[in-house]
Amino acid sequence: MSDRVHHLAIVGGGVAGASTAVQAVRRSPVPLRVTLFEPRAELGRGLAYRTTDPDHRINAHLVFHPIDPTDIGQVMRWLQADDLLARDPEALCAFGVFPRRAEFGRYLHESVQAHMTANPSGSTIIHDRRMVRDLHEQGGRVRIETDDGASLEADAVVVAIGNPPPRVPPLLAPVAGHRACVSDPLAERALDTLDPDAAVLVMGTSLTAADTLASLIRRGHRGPITAFSRRGLRPRAQRPPDPSIRVEDLTDDWLLGMMMRPMADFLLPPDGGAPTLRFLIRALRQRIRETAAQGQAWQLAFDDLRDAVWRFWPRMADAEKRRFIRRVRVWYDVHRFRIPPQTQALLDRAQADGRLRFARYGLEAVSSAGSERLRVSLAGRDGRLEAEVGALINCTGLDMAAAPAPGSLAANWLADGRLQPHPCGFGYRFDDDCRPVAADGGVPGRIRFVGPVTVGHFGDPLGAIFIVMQIHRMLPGLLGKL
Repeated sequence: MSDRVHHLAIVGGGVAGASTAVQAVRRSPVPLRVTLFEPRAELGRGLAYRTTDPDHRINAHLVFHPIDPTDIGQVMRWLQADDLLARDPEALCAFGVFPRRAEFGRYLHESVQAHMTANPSGSTIIHDRRMVRDLHEQGGRVRIETDDGASLEADAVVVAIGNPPPRVPPLLAPVAGHRACVSDPLAERALDTLDPDAAVLVMGTSLTAADTLASLIRRGHRGPITAFSRRGLRPRAQRPPDPSIRVEDLTDDWLLGMMMRPMADFLLPPDGGAPTLRFLIRALRQRIRETAAQGQAWQLAFDDLRDAVWRFWPRMADAEKRRFIRRVRVWYDVHRFRIPPQTQALLDRAQADGRLRFARYGLEAVSSAGSERLRVSLAGRDGRLEAEVGALINCTGLDMAAAPAPGSLAANWLADGRLQPHPCGFGYRFDDDCRPVAADGGVPGRIRFVGPVTVGHFGDPLGAIFIVMQIHRMLPGLLGKL
């Protein structure tokens, strides 16, 4: 190995980019020069963690959110050093510590900053605020083209471009610019202009809706609020804490051991082949019945399946994946993405007080009823509703099938076949090493993609811990190239 300091570039500075930088400088056997390309001033502020709303919390115990899965002690030490619970006592509940997402974003930023100062490999980390427009692998190096027309080289690149934007349903498109239509509730100050006495409809009942409802309720919204979706499915509750486990007794690698455990026997098809959707559903239902008979919560069996998705999803047939997305995904998601206990309590109180109701409706039509109101027609299992409302808030979630923005890195790669849409309809084609598979079947040697864009191949690189674990598994092969 030469004495030259190898250059690792990371495109995107959300949770995936921040974790890649920290894990790389912790695990590299030699000093690296790491350049983290992220236009925002603060790192870690991806779509989920750029919010400043005090009612938007992470939806799992903080112990499941370390920036490095080999060191859960680091995130708990940050919690104590920051004195977070003194400033936000509501973060602590019977289920654990659920800090605000804004605080977790700050944790990510400060963790990268701390590793800029000192890290085990003696590496350097530089935050470059330019946008990367294209990458070209040539001659054992990667050429990076930025939005200011500059070109530089790296020995390897990790692309961590994050989540797609929220989806705007086609029926909302004609009124997307109307004052009473909130197309993107995740945008900064999206709810500030709402009349506190107006009737509000929230389209969707997922975690995005839960966050939005919590914000409205905490602001003291006085008008009636109705959250609706076709099936009326809502995020399920957190798994009850195991009384035999004390966070202070956990070893730093406890989470790593849990996430890398062998796949549960009930998920293994008898013939040893790839599982089918029908097999997995039947096996999960049977396992839940068995655990219930032992007095255990359903989440225990479900979590065995959830934590093994990265193992079995790549082996499943594309037709099975499409069937899951079309028929099962909405049910899976409400069990997979669980509501923070603090948010659940807030919504329960508002529902009991009559300020909030949930309904099973689908949107049939929407039109302007003047400059301040919308006319809405809903129909579904709960009947029909014709109403004029002061706000219609789109909480239908992220658009995992969205086309990339014109001129972006992903758009440029799609245009010439270096990226291919995944046959399941979500994300792009990759191999097991996170390398994009081009239209001609080729894969780059020194470029990796991580995070939500790989959902088609890996199944669930969406929550923070699953992204962090994907990076943990990917890094040895990439570092071996340097």
